[in-house]
Amino acid sequence: MHNFFALIQEAKSGNPDSMSRLIQEFDPLLKANGRKTGREDGYYDLVLFFIELILKFPIGKFDENSEDKIVMYIKIAIRNKVYDIWRKADPVVSYELADYDRPEEEDAYLWLEWENLLKQLPALQYEIIVGTIWKQESVASIAKQFHVSRQFASQERKRALAFLYKQLQKGR
Repeated sequence: MHNFFALIQEAKSGNPDSMSRLIQEFDPLLKANGRKTGREDGYYDLVLFFIELILKFPIGKFDENSEDKIVMYIKIAIRNKVYDIWRKADPVVSYELADYDRPEEEDAYLWLEWENLLKQLPALQYEIIVGTIWKQESVASIAKQFHVSRQFASQERKRALAFLYKQLQKGR
């Protein structure tokens, strides 16, 4: 087993070799999660985050015998960063709402308002709302498609609906 406790201590004190070794050890995790971000530079974003994570690592909460806890802490932090990237991502419009039946002339303004509101959502929330409402997909199938848990997709759907509700209330 690796001595991550000692490596992190050395990296925090400025040893570049220890930081390089840590990056090499966690490289498979960084690459796998970098692909999940859906961005070309997702891997590099996670490497930079990993360096910041190591430099700010709360080493005092761990001891030399808690290697598994250190690894779990790092895995969870990286997974949360991926979710954060998802939330902040620009909407990736994979299909246009124009593909769906447009309303009559009197409702055209409302339709445009909905399109503008939906475009303000982060990419995953946009895909979940459009998928569940217009395409009649289940949250579970969308979660599987985007490699996130069903629970996370449901939470993102609730956040998106809350945002849309708040925006519609402002317009009244």
